Amino acid sequence: MQTIYEGPTGPLPPNYVEVHRWIDRKEISIWYGRSNVPSEIRTKPVHICLPGAPPAGGTLRPVRVEFFLPASAVMNGSNDLWKRVGEPCENIPILNVRIVQP
Repeated sequence: MQTIYEGPTGPLPPNYVEVHRWIDRKEISIWYGRSNVPSEIRTKPVHICLPGAPPAGGTLRPVRVEFFLPASAVMNGSNDLWKRVGEPCENIPILNVRIVQP
């Protein structure tokens, strides 16, 4: 696994959970230095998954963004592993952003 970016890390509040987002290379730069979910993401809702979920079928998104956000911001998605970020997503704080290419 290759680490593309790793932001500052620190202690997490007790209500934060880890989530991932599979992206293509064009989306990488909007995650650098973020402390909130980027408003520049064009698809709404913003789809995320729980750790261990593979990329969604039929997508060619080879890069994974790993981050933590409040559990209350994680909404149900298409199945137990796939979720979405609540709206407005740009108001949701995120911590410990890491971008990897598995």
